[in-house]
Amino acid sequence: MGKKIQRLRLPIPQQVVLGTLLSKQVNYSRLLEREPAKTRSRQIDVLRHALEFAAKPELAYSCAWQIRSAKEIRYALLDAFAAEVEAIPAWQPPAGPVHHVLPALAGLGEVAREDRKKVFPGLPREVNAERYMCLANLLPLAGGDIGPETVEALAEEFPNHSDAAALIADDLRLRSVAPDRRYFGFRPLLLVGPPGCGKTRFCRRLAQLAGVPLRVIAAAGMSDNRDLAGTARGWSTAEPGAVIRTIADHQVANPLVLVDEIEKAGSSRRNGRIVDTLVQLLEPETARRFHDDCLQHHADLSAVNWVATCNSLDGLPEPLLSRFTIVRVTAPGAEAFEAIYEAIVRDIAEEFGVEIEDLPRLDPLAVEALRRGFAAGLPIRAMKRATERAMAASLRPIGRPN
Repeated sequence: MGKKIQRLRLPIPQQVVLGTLLSKQVNYSRLLEREPAKTRSRQIDVLRHALEFAAKPELAYSCAWQIRSAKEIRYALLDAFAAEVEAIPAWQPPAGPVHHVLPALAGLGEVAREDRKKVFPGLPREVNAERYMCLANLLPLAGGDIGPETVEALAEEFPNHSDAAALIADDLRLRSVAPDRRYFGFRPLLLVGPPGCGKTRFCRRLAQLAGVPLRVIAAAGMSDNRDLAGTARGWSTAEPGAVIRTIADHQVANPLVLVDEIEKAGSSRRNGRIVDTLVQLLEPETARRFHDDCLQHHADLSAVNWVATCNSLDGLPEPLLSRFTIVRVTAPGAEAFEAIYEAIVRDIAEEFGVEIEDLPRLDPLAVEALRRGFAAGLPIRAMKRATERAMAASLRPIGRPN
């Protein structure tokens, strides 16, 4: 069947799609051969279910009524799908700024399915080579539409992060000078502040506005650097590093990576320290040739955006600190309650997948209690939990005890 597909002289992406469609159909064809006593209506239903994602309904009925054997079904589908597949456009480089994550594999992103293991020779069976084939193509650098003013406006929602927003906005202004660098990118930031002051929420909101994927790496308790550097081949859990996995899954070359509570990472050098790996990834020169232990290729990760958070700088090595712009984040004052409360309600709505108007409205007395707690030093994280509990309480049946 593969040779017959190749004789159609279709571009490789179309061949892959066509082969996938046919491979899905073979199982249904064998089902029909095993159950010849079933009525034609049953065969129609089976075929229609197999083809509903790719074929017109009348094609499913035609195949079911006119074709008997599995071989006839496969070849008829080949002819019927040829016109459908030819309409699928071949892969084209994305418009706007682009980036090669695996420059050594340039041009190999559309190789035939059976040759993909040759691109990553020796890759363990547990690692899906197809997942990372996109890294051989030019990938887009997202966020070109976000302007400095949009980032600076985050200071209204996160008043205690105004310094960080201003630094990112300045980097975006500098990038706007060069047309080929008009994408979301800024120099690494280290946010230092007490727990619960909104550092993670700020990064999540920033990535949402920029339209780039966010990867959160919880450094607390990490005893080695495998999640960043990738797990070497030979281990049953071998897989590429977290940054490369994020780029491959979202097919965007400039994600935002947040390393949370970096000061709590393990300090043993026995299996590699995360801070030592970060030193390589934060330096543009070494990030351009970062070696992934699983893929066994040098990846260009210089377009990745980095933010790290910590509660204290104690114990962090100077080589790491020198690669960050350090920003002090304090707990927000009482005057920031309205902005933070609105942001918390929006976060809750997004988590439940509903509009803000669909959430239960809090009684003014409950809002006032939240305001007093916030003024007394209630952390943002605790304030969100209190808001959720107040919403849940407002939905209780009347007369039910607290």
